Amino acid sequence: MAIKNFYADTSPNKVFVIDTFTRDASVEECIFDLIDNSIDAARNKLDNDGKLALDDDGLVDDYSGIEIIVSIDQNKVSVSDNCSGMSPKDIEDGILRFGRPSNAKYSIGLYGIGLNRAIYKLGEKTKLSSETIKNRSIVDINMRTYRDDNDEWLIPAQASTLTGITGSTIEISEPNNEIEHILGDPFFISNLIKESSVRYSSFIQKGLYLRIDNARVNAKLVETRVDGPLKPLTKNYTASNGVRVRIRAGQHDLHRFTIEPDFDKEQNKSIIDDFGWSIICNDRVVIHSNKEQKTGWEAIWHSEFNGFVGTVEFIAEDGRKLPWTTAKSDLNISNTAYQEALLDMRRFTREWRTFGNKVKKMRLAKDVLVAPPPKKPREKPTPTKIKKPIIKPKPKPVNKPKTYRTVLPSDVDEKHCQDKLLSLVHEGKGHDLYDSHYTSLALIRMLFETSCVCFFIRHKLYQKMIDECIKVDEKNKGITLTAKKKKDYVPDLAKMLLYLIDNYDDWKLDKGKMLKRSVENFKKHKGTVNDSIHHPLSQITQSTAIQIRDEVMPVLRHFIED
Repeated sequence: MAIKNFYADTSPNKVFVIDTFTRDASVEECIFDLIDNSIDAARNKLDNDGKLALDDDGLVDDYSGIEIIVSIDQNKVSVSDNCSGMSPKDIEDGILRFGRPSNAKYSIGLYGIGLNRAIYKLGEKTKLSSETIKNRSIVDINMRTYRDDNDEWLIPAQASTLTGITGSTIEISEPNNEIEHILGDPFFISNLIKESSVRYSSFIQKGLYLRIDNARVNAKLVETRVDGPLKPLTKNYTASNGVRVRIRAGQHDLHRFTIEPDFDKEQNKSIIDDFGWSIICNDRVVIHSNKEQKTGWEAIWHSEFNGFVGTVEFIAEDGRKLPWTTAKSDLNISNTAYQEALLDMRRFTREWRTFGNKVKKMRLAKDVLVAPPPKKPREKPTPTKIKKPIIKPKPKPVNKPKTYRTVLPSDVDEKHCQDKLLSLVHEGKGHDLYDSHYTSLALIRMLFETSCVCFFIRHKLYQKMIDECIKVDEKNKGITLTAKKKKDYVPDLAKMLLYLIDNYDDWKLDKGKMLKRSVENFKKHKGTVNDSIHHPLSQITQSTAIQIRDEVMPVLRHFIED
């Protein structure tokens, strides 16, 4: 008898799929999913209207004019927006399809799970109405019949008459007894508003109008104190998987240590729920005020940590690279970008703890902690009245290299920076070379030496450089250094530059001859830099300082970033 091949059925059971994707989703998370979809739609609306303004990271910078209205009662949930709506093709091609990845840039909606999860979870009947400038579509879903037919996954949609108002409305009604009880609880509504003020704080701050049950939601932002005794701890870089990371930590804006002159015990108590780490993905808050080990706390949260607030922003054009779960209410701690950020989060919490111990010692010594005086804003020159120039035809634009006033450009990646180097890089990004070129040259030298050592340590090349420099030193001086001196040895700038030039292939990381030329130029300028620091009468022009900065920048960026 002939043996026939056959097929194993791997198609999913519809009831199982529905149950799996809704079992652990809260009512609150489902409503947030619907709001998230409207926020994603806002980007297209702003783009279509010619009003899309983006920040340096590619995120929408202004949501003015976008409105999202959420209505909730015991029997239904409704979410409406005034965006561009969904076309019949959008609906037909799978806007309601499970596992359909979002094509939107910097999306906060993933795989089409959120919309379906809300429909399946919140009620037995759903009406989706969406209108573009050309079409209006209506989709009615009856979960009772949809759930029972395991083989049919298509849902009928109808074209309808235009109303002239673009946007989408999704209304989910006939909840089960459990959901009905939650929706009818006044505490649930107030908590939803409170949570929304945190989850969507960035969008609201950028002009989004969000209303829940006739209450406008205001942004609840936790600010880091900038004028306090502890300077904010910051770090900006691109992670290995291409996700941009922005970390900021320090003292809560309203918190005061007990030995500060304006300490207020009641005020400190009122903000205690704000303390901890908050994680934000593409402007959407995932977790906030977290005090658990997963956000870098190596010890159990204790009152000594009170006052600490930290924010980590993860930004990616492809939202699937971000460290959030599908419910967007918790972290995927195995995510590459998060694992890399976690190292700095732990480092910053340790710095806070060290500073707290210092404050404790000051308190025992009955000292007073005084914050540094605030920076005075730079005075702007008084404008003088001039005659309006004759307007001439604009010449064709010429691509000129970008210029910047600071020692370091703002886009220098800080991923590998920590401790002293991180502080120097921040100073380099904030120090105006045009206003103070002598101190800028000193900073350039410090940056070069520190970043070079850190680079060689990071690539496990430092000991080889030290050994070679010691050999040169011993040969030139005709001496043999003791074991202790060899252990404590740090090469000076001259020996460092000589080693870099003579051993270029060891550290260039396949960067061609560009870096060698940069090192040779800095070696040429070494005397000028040293004179500017050590010689009391040596005068260096501003243009010379700019030239030195520009010529050393390729190798300086290499040491900091690679």
